Amino acid sequence: LFEFMHELHPGVQDMACDTFLKIAQKCKRKFVAHQTGEPAPFIHELCAQLPTIISDLESHQVHTFYEATACMLSDRGTPEVTASRPELLRQLMALPNATWEQILAGAKANIENLKQPETVREVTKVVKTNVRVCSAVGPLYVNQLGMCYHDLLNVYQVYSKHISDAVTAQGEFATRLAAVRGMRSAKREVLRLLTMFIERCA
Repeated sequence: LFEFMHELHPGVQDMACDTFLKIAQKCKRKFVAHQTGEPAPFIHELCAQLPTIISDLESHQVHTFYEATACMLSDRGTPEVTASRPELLRQLMALPNATWEQILAGAKANIENLKQPETVREVTKVVKTNVRVCSAVGPLYVNQLGMCYHDLLNVYQVYSKHISDAVTAQGEFATRLAAVRGMRSAKREVLRLLTMFIERCA
């Protein structure tokens, strides 16, 4: 399946990611248990190789891959795996967290950077990844949310103010602007993440 995730023939990558998710949901214990002949449970290797595995995937396929891997982490498996789950989650989220840190660094340098269309798209993608991971991994997600909660609220507030200002200045027409629609989408994903966390982890 991982080889198919690099195959650019139409439909193959979707099939590979969807199948991987189904396998993860049905057999997650197998991936977190220490199998005979393996130096460590497969989940360790998977998290370590993740950047290479997903390098050719589209955003929606990446989200599916993250959900599948998080689904495996939701199984406590053996005591050995249970103890390492927070670290494995940290490894799993390393790429989106690095993107998030870049976004925040840009915003700290100049808050207007946060409003750039490409940045808004990146914010939305990162938060969508977090939504899928939260939905699959369950209570363990508290470790991840604790790292980004206040920054999420700050980004939400910046976008809310920009949308409000745009509507005040341009009326209903502002809601049809691509920039405003993008920020509204980002805000929806933040709300979806917090709602998901409450449903799955509270």
